[in-house]
Amino acid sequence: VAKRRVLLVTTSGFTRRGVTSKVIQMLEPNVVHVLDDVRANPDVSDLEDREQTVRELGIEVIVALGGGSVIDTGKVLSAVIGLDRKDRRLRERLGRGELNERDRRIPVVALPTTAGTGSEVTPFATVWERRSKKKYSMSGRRLLPETAIVDPLLTLSLPRESTLAA
Repeated sequence: VAKRRVLLVTTSGFTRRGVTSKVIQMLEPNVVHVLDDVRANPDVSDLEDREQTVRELGIEVIVALGGGSVIDTGKVLSAVIGLDRKDRRLRERLGRGELNERDRRIPVVALPTTAGTGSEVTPFATVWERRSKKKYSMSGRRLLPETAIVDPLLTLSLPRESTLAA
């Protein structure tokens, strides 16, 4: 991923524990934008708020460091950013549940930190709409991460409770 505009998607916990800065050092800090406020069960409105910003940054690769919610966030942002501008509304795509094969996408590199969801190796992503209490699942080959790097040492920085819950 060197010499490409990279979006690092993660949580504030990984930033506080110093893991985010270690990944940034490996990716060359001058090409990384960090989105480290991903919450459990990502909400549609959160992703829509980030979409335009990420699009304006000219992101070429998304690195998702975290559990299923982080990886799903990276996968959905990847797919939405790749949509034709006239057909890019996330809520509309979620209603259909699938991505068209003609859609391009931003490659996702998944760095899972839990062993529970398997999001790093599946063509599925789930997001929520808390307002209407809906859960949306998307599927399609376009949601499959291009690369998954499984390093068991990444699980060591998690709190014990998070590790046991996965």
